[in-house]
Amino acid sequence: MGLFLIVQIIGLILLLVGTNPGFDIQHHRDNTQNYLVSLESIIYILYPYRYNFTVLITLWERCKMSNIFRLTLTAVIMLTWISVLPLSVSADQKKNSFDYGSNIDVYSLESTSAKVTINIIKKYSGVIMYGTDPNNLTMKEKPIYKVGSRHFFQLLNLQPNTTYYYKFDLVKKSKIVSSQVYSFTTQAEQLQIMDTKTYSTSSTFTKFETFTNQEANMEIYYGVEKTNLDQQAVVVQTGGTQHLAYADKLLPNTTYYYQVVVKNKYGYYIKSDVYEFVTTI
Repeated sequence: MGLFLIVQIIGLILLLVGTNPGFDIQHHRDNTQNYLVSLESIIYILYPYRYNFTVLITLWERCKMSNIFRLTLTAVIMLTWISVLPLSVSADQKKNSFDYGSNIDVYSLESTSAKVTINIIKKYSGVIMYGTDPNNLTMKEKPIYKVGSRHFFQLLNLQPNTTYYYKFDLVKKSKIVSSQVYSFTTQAEQLQIMDTKTYSTSSTFTKFETFTNQEANMEIYYGVEKTNLDQQAVVVQTGGTQHLAYADKLLPNTTYYYQVVVKNKYGYYIKSDVYEFVTTI
């Protein structure tokens, strides 16, 4: 960044004293404008945030004021960019980092588990402290393995759809340093049909019972053709984890096919396999 700053300052001096920096730019209305475009060419080559300066050039072209005033305004704006841009770069580089660790990342994020990784500087060892209260991180894990300076942590038995907070405590002999507190949110628990069955089946009637691993709403579709489940059972209990329904006016001694559809509060739904039952004679 020091080199870029030096280039900017030199360019501004050349601009203000009226010396052309040496770029052969043709077809400009006067020398002053030529100097500015030449300076913009230097910035375009050497400065990593060069694209921001095209706005300045456009404004300079359209501005109805004296060349001296425009040059002064240009210098002020460019000096402001010089001071601000390095700060934004520094802030971006420090994201998910602190003095003793960097490149913090959460991956393999599931409903009940997560993995966290960090680069830790030499001669420091570390643990991860975590919990659901950012001011009370009481759970602790050591790294499950290391690859060079990269440390990998695994957090198990988490709650679904829950925000967890964590930080790193790094130790070197008697010195302990801590990172800031970060956070992640576990995924919602995957909806599952745990069991489904028919019972109390007669010649014209049957009952259905289904269990899910979380609260959900259920519907059951049935019919005499496996690929055409055109009738719907009457639901008498749903919204929890146990779901009850029945079907009546069935044909005696007939094979029926049925499928269970459940949907949770997040709008996620699943379908069971197609099952069958046979009414009595």
